[in-house]
Amino acid sequence: MFKSSTKELSEKIDWMMQILNEINVKINDNSSRIMKLEAELRGIQLDEIGENIKAINEGLYKVKEAMNEAGKMREIISAFKNLNVKGEFKENIDELKKSIEEVMQQLLQIKSEVYSNIKALTDKINNIQTIHQEIMKNIMSIKDLEVNALKNISTITIMQKEIGEMEENVRKLLEHYKEIIDKTASTKIELNKLMNDIERRDEESKRKLEEVTIYEEKIKKKEEELIEREKLLTQLINALIEKIKEYEEIMKLTNSRITYLKILEEKGREIE
Repeated sequence: MFKSSTKELSEKIDWMMQILNEINVKINDNSSRIMKLEAELRGIQLDEIGENIKAINEGLYKVKEAMNEAGKMREIISAFKNLNVKGEFKENIDELKKSIEEVMQQLLQIKSEVYSNIKALTDKINNIQTIHQEIMKNIMSIKDLEVNALKNISTITIMQKEIGEMEENVRKLLEHYKEIIDKTASTKIELNKLMNDIERRDEESKRKLEEVTIYEEKIKKKEEELIEREKLLTQLINALIEKIKEYEEIMKLTNSRITYLKILEEKGREIE
C-alpha cells in the first residue's frame, strides 16, 4: 500500500510539473506576442501622429481665419447694402464676392484636408486601441495563467507537505525495519548457535544411535540364541516329560509287582 501511495503521489507531482511547464510555455508565447505588439506600437510613428495633429490644428486655424475673413466680408457687404451702394461700388462688390468664393473654396479644401488628417489620425488611434485591447487581453490571459500557476503551485506545496509527511513515515518505517533487521541478525546468530548445538547434539545422537543399533544387534543375537536355547530346553523338557511318563509307568509296574510279591509272600507265610 505504501509503495502504491508513493507512486501515485509521484505521478501527481509529474502531472503538476507538466502543467506548470505548459503554463510557462503559454506565458512565454503571450510575452512574445506582447513584445511583438509593443514593437508594432513603436512602429507607429509618433512623429506622424504629431504631424497629423499639427496639420489638423493648422487646418483649424486656417478655417478660423477664413471664417473671420468671411465674417468681415459679410459685414462689409452688409454695410454696403445698408449704405445702398450704387454702380460705382458694384465692381468692388463683385470682386469681393469672388474673393469670398475663393476663400470658401480654400475653406472646403482645408476642410477636406482636415477630415483626411482626422481620418488618418482616427485610424491610427483605432489601430493603437486595437493593439492596446489585444495587449490587455494577453495581459489578462497571462494573469489567468499566473493565477492558475499559483493555484497549481499551492497544490504542489500541499503535495510536497504530504510527501514530507510520507518521507517522515518512511524514515520511521526504515528505522523500524532496521530494528527488525538488527533483531533478525541477532536472532540469526542465536539460531546459528542453536543449529550448531543441534548439529553437535545430532552427531552425538547419531553416535549414540549407532551404539544403540550395535547394542540392538547384540540383543537380537542374544534373543536368537535364547530362542534356540528355549527350543532346546523345550525339547529337553518334552524328553524329560516323556522320561517321567515312562518312569511313572515303570513305577506303576514296579508297585504292581511289589504288591503282587507282598501278596505272594503273605500267602507263603500262610502256607507255612
